[in-house]
Amino acid sequence: MEKKGFLGDILIIIAGLFWGSMGIFVRHLNDLGFSSIQVACLRLTTAGILFALILLIKERKGFKIKARDIPLFLALGIVSILFFTCCYFTAIRLMTMSTAAILLYTSPIWVMILAIIFLKEKITVQKIIALILAFAGCVLVSGFGGKITIAGILVGLGSGLGYGLYSIFGTFA
Repeated sequence: MEKKGFLGDILIIIAGLFWGSMGIFVRHLNDLGFSSIQVACLRLTTAGILFALILLIKERKGFKIKARDIPLFLALGIVSILFFTCCYFTAIRLMTMSTAAILLYTSPIWVMILAIIFLKEKITVQKIIALILAFAGCVLVSGFGGKITIAGILVGLGSGLGYGLYSIFGTFA
C-alpha cells in the first residue's frame, strides 16, 4: 500500500470522526455555560491557529493573498463559515443533533436555488430527484423527531444556507 495514500485515508477518517463528534462537544460546552457563538468562535479560532501553523511549516507562500481577493475571503469566512457554524451550533442547542444535521444538509437545495437565481442554472427533473433522494437519505440515516422548535428549524435552515454559500464562495476563491 502506498504510504502517502494511506496517510490521506487516515486523515479522512479522522476528519469524519471529528465532524461526527462535533455535536457532542457542542452539547458539552453548552452545558458548561458557553453560548453557541462562543463555541463557534472557539472552534474557528482553534482551527485557524492550527491551519496557520501547518501553512507556516508546509507552505509559507500560502499567506500571500492579493488585495482584490480580500472581499472573497471575508465572504467565505464571515458570511458562510461563521454564519453556518453559529446557526448549526444554535440548532444543536435548540433541537436534537439529528434534526440539526438534517437541516444542515439542506445545503444542496440552497445551492441549487442560488444557482438558479444568480447563475441562471437550468433546473431539471434529474436535479430535483437527486435533491429529494439526498434529503431523504439524510432523514433516513439521521432519523427525525424529538425536540423541534420554530426557532430551531429557522437556524437549522440558516446553517444549510451558510454551508451552501461556503461551497459557492469556495468555488470562486
